[in-house]
Amino acid sequence: MNDYTYSKSFYINPHEADATKHLTPTILGNYILNTAGMAAREFGFGMDTMHNQGVAWVVSRMSIEINELPKEYTTIKIKTWIEDVNPICSTRNYLVYDESDKIIAQATTLWSVIDTSTRKMVNLVTHSTISKFIHTTEETEFTITRTKRIDVTGEPDNKYPYIVKYSDIDMNNHVNSMKYIQWVIDTLPIEKIKKGIKKIDINYIKEALYGDELFIKHYNKEGKEIFEIQKEDNTCCKITLEI
Repeated sequence: MNDYTYSKSFYINPHEADATKHLTPTILGNYILNTAGMAAREFGFGMDTMHNQGVAWVVSRMSIEINELPKEYTTIKIKTWIEDVNPICSTRNYLVYDESDKIIAQATTLWSVIDTSTRKMVNLVTHSTISKFIHTTEETEFTITRTKRIDVTGEPDNKYPYIVKYSDIDMNNHVNSMKYIQWVIDTLPIEKIKKGIKKIDINYIKEALYGDELFIKHYNKEGKEIFEIQKEDNTCCKITLEI
């Protein structure tokens, strides 16, 4: 057994909160991904190291389960660890704690590595040392439902056009992972958002770039808000929100 966990604390500033004075789900998602990046750097396979090797991390799936969002002017701690690694992807998990050490959220992500020149996937096991840092100690408090493929069928209830702006893209010159979630949340009425988002599932499929003309398709099925973001005939991502 080993302890290859990594923890990072974050202070909630007022500009990171919404009208309810609680942290927004998208900022929580950014904190989670930032913790993943810092953990990877700590163990020797961070973004800078991978960039020097001509490869980059990409997140392919993400699930966030929210019990409660922290209030502004408080501090949270995010603990992360790698659950498994195979040639195609790696599973990384997260627990989010409030100031009293109570778990207020959980998350799980699937990561792959791509060649930045060819955009093709790279074998994780043979390319990186990541397999050495699988956390084998059981985390009994981690209970989130695993991320699954999101299926979308039929005609959407609503359809919104969107053009990717400069503020949407990151250092990899594609849309930041959390921007997709912010876009779909922004299509919902404020009354629904204020009820609180309990679960977010996202499948990242194809990257969107600056200037791309997208359509955000919205389906309401079985009490879930389901979204498909498309570029021409290609799906960029699919998102499910449970409120």
